[in-house]
Amino acid sequence: MPHSNYLFLFFDSFAAALVPPIRSEVAVYAMLIFKKYNSHLIFLITFAASVLGSLLDWFVGRKLQFLKKTPALKNKNAEMKNAEEKWDKYVVWLLIFSPLKILGNPLSLLAGFLDTSFKKFFCLIFISKFIYYFWLIYFSNL
Repeated sequence: MPHSNYLFLFFDSFAAALVPPIRSEVAVYAMLIFKKYNSHLIFLITFAASVLGSLLDWFVGRKLQFLKKTPALKNKNAEMKNAEEKWDKYVVWLLIFSPLKILGNPLSLLAGFLDTSFKKFFCLIFISKFIYYFWLIYFSNL
């Protein structure tokens, strides 16, 4: 039966990384409190699912780029260029906060929409989520 709980943890962490914020930490803490689950496996599953969810957000943002050609945004080319320049300037600092649900999930979507390269996005998401989940699981004193 514990294997099905790991599967639940994967889907919970994946869903938590999508745009509507869901707290995956509740499932992580519950599994850590019961102490019958492997903390390394909890880390790997939660981390991988969260990264995959963020990648899906980025991909959806890419697919929403057609909105840039709509009349509402087409007339604001200068403003969009300015926003994209600012985004490029601060993307590193913004995506470091990607594990924070309310802030991070929309930022992943925005990264795709504003043409952040996949390589840059993946590296920043990978590092920030690795640090966050490593801290959460190994230093949470449970």
